[in-house]
Amino acid sequence: MSICVNCYHTFYHKTEHEVGQLWNIEPYMAAVCSDKCKDEIEKKVTDGTWMTARTFPKTELEDLGLPTALTDKQFGV
Repeated sequence: MSICVNCYHTFYHKTEHEVGQLWNIEPYMAAVCSDKCKDEIEKKVTDGTWMTARTFPKTELEDLGLPTALTDKQFGV
């Protein structure tokens, strides 16, 4: 099984499209699950938004607006 580098869904190797060459790594080290994801990740790499684009769903805590981590700065220390 693999994880799609675009939509983060798991899929079986027989349906993968290798895209490692986009990051100058071995092709088999990065894969996408479909032609649609391949086109989307190629577009994101081309325009430089592949690291900042959020393609995974928000967690329940993010939807509620609650803090996800406690730090000293949140307590005024």
